[in-house]
Amino acid sequence: MARHARAPTHHVNQAEVEGAIAGYFGVPASTPGISDLVRVVFPGVQEASRGNPAAWRSVVLGVLANHIGMARGLGLQGSELQRQLQIMRASNRTSADFVNALRIVQTLVAGMGGWSRVARAVDDGGTTNSNTYAALGGSYAADRLPMEMRRYVDRYGAHHVAAVGNYLNDLGMHQHEVHRYAGFFVGSSETVRHAIRDHVRSGRQITDADITNVNDARALIGAVQAGRITRDALPPSMQRLIQEMERGNVDLDNSESVRTYLQNNPDALERARQVNEAYIGVRVGMTREQIQAADDTAILAVVTRTEPPPPPPPARDNPPDSPAPPRQTVSTLDIG
Repeated sequence: MARHARAPTHHVNQAEVEGAIAGYFGVPASTPGISDLVRVVFPGVQEASRGNPAAWRSVVLGVLANHIGMARGLGLQGSELQRQLQIMRASNRTSADFVNALRIVQTLVAGMGGWSRVARAVDDGGTTNSNTYAALGGSYAADRLPMEMRRYVDRYGAHHVAAVGNYLNDLGMHQHEVHRYAGFFVGSSETVRHAIRDHVRSGRQITDADITNVNDARALIGAVQAGRITRDALPPSMQRLIQEMERGNVDLDNSESVRTYLQNNPDALERARQVNEAYIGVRVGMTREQIQAADDTAILAVVTRTEPPPPPPPARDNPPDSPAPPRQTVSTLDIG
């Protein structure tokens, strides 16, 4: 009688799980905190892969997500996967940076059954899978938004609101700050959000080209109110817009007040830009009459109402010599 060979039995190896988790965080397995984290995560991996122990890697992300808080408490603040995903989001898809980051990400998630979900996180800036998103380092996902942020969902969509929350988290805001300032950033474009982030990280100048709509203007106001950028870092047109809002008694610390003002004054940003351009003309030597001939009445009304008179013309490089006082002739009759 022929004997059938038994299929080898696979057992989950704790050292392998430890290596996978250390690789996820981009640190050696000997890093303090890894062994403590593995002691908690390993039983969950065993339980989740009980039906197919050989596929234990496919459950690591989901199990680890349940203990991200503990990982952060142990000093494992950011994952190598998260860092490489951020490089991919910020890079052109044909660039060497993107290709290299993609290679590292593929290595990190190989065999973990999470690549399709990671790809969605790159494409959409978020994912509906809360466990996966938490494992990737994010704090917000479309299916688990806190009450303070759900009020924006009907207007802007859950995915966008979650992406904004994680963006603010990435700017260094704590949870209470995210909840407080999210209303300024929802509806804003990636262009202005990247500009704010680049200014915070590297000091890159924010320009009018970064402001694509009034929602972007609202985001810049939020960044100022949150203390992430200074008002001086804003383009002159934005500074002028804020001055006009202050004159109108708009509460700049209330996102709904700012939104309402911009909704009721859809041309406010463009008007501020035109006023700024007019005053640039003054500074380079245009007369008030020339500005009046070039700009429409509404713009002139704003200039006249809100701005001090233009500066005097610059002093001439070589002013003419002052005329000498007339010579006084002394009569000889006055002598003696």
